[in-house]
Amino acid sequence: IVRSDWLPGVVSTRQQLLAGVGAVFAAACSDGRLCMLSPEPAGGTNITAAAMQLIRPGLLQGLVAATVAGYAAQVRLGPVLEQVGARDTAALLRGETHRLVTSIFLHGDPLHMLRSLLGLLRLVPPAAAMFGDTQALLLFLLSGIGANLAAMRFGPADAPPSIGASASIFGLEGALLAYGLR
Repeated sequence: IVRSDWLPGVVSTRQQLLAGVGAVFAAACSDGRLCMLSPEPAGGTNITAAAMQLIRPGLLQGLVAATVAGYAAQVRLGPVLEQVGARDTAALLRGETHRLVTSIFLHGDPLHMLRSLLGLLRLVPPAAAMFGDTQALLLFLLSGIGANLAAMRFGPADAPPSIGASASIFGLEGALLAYGLR
C-alpha cells in the first residue's frame, strides 16, 4: 500500500509511483551529498525524486554501507572472507547458516559491487516508499536468502561458492513489478 503520509499530494496511485521507478540515477549535489535524478514521468510530477526526498534515509544508507563494508573487508582480508562468507553448499549443509546472509554483501570485484550499488539506488527508494522500510528490507534479505537456499537445493552439489546481491535486487524489482500489475 502506498503510504500517503510519506508522499502527501504527490502519489495518488501505485501506477504513478511505478512510472518513476525505471530511470533513477545518482549524482553528487553541490553540497557533496548524494542526490537522485529522474526524468519527469508522462503526466507530471517527478515521483522517484519525491519518494527519495521523503523516505527515511536509513534503509538505503544502511544497505549501501553494508555492501561497501563487505567489499572493503574482502579487500583487506583477501580470500579468507570469501572462504567463510560465500554461499557454499557443503558449508551450508555443515550448519554454517550465516552464509545465507553474508554472501549477499560480498562481491567479486569493484564493478560487481558498483552494479549492486546502482541496483540499490534505483530500487530501494521506490520499494521503501511503496512497502515501507521494514518490508523493503525483508524483501531484500529474504530474496537473497531464498535464492541461496534454492541454489543449495536445486544446484549441483559441487557448484562453486557464490557471492553478490543480484538475487536480492531482483527480488525487489520483482516485488515492485508484481505490485504494479495488481
